Amino acid sequence: MGSVCTLVLGDLMTVDTKNPPSRAYWRLTDIRRELGGISRTQLYKIRRDDPSFPKPTMLGNIQLWSRETVLSWMETKAVGNT
Repeated sequence: MGSVCTLVLGDLMTVDTKNPPSRAYWRLTDIRRELGGISRTQLYKIRRDDPSFPKPTMLGNIQLWSRETVLSWMETKAVGNT
């Protein structure tokens, strides 16, 4: 963490992990922003096709992801694709 990393998720994107939103849990829009502003459809495809993508926690009907889990997944993808 703390550096710019490159992830290959369909298209090549650069993701800045230096300044992620500081909340402990992220909503879908936070994850999309961290993945370079991808569309909801692109994120749904990643979730469908990548079994290692973190599972959300449900709060009523709201999906929340642990910030640390998502950042860890991003780092794993960046390391695996270099």
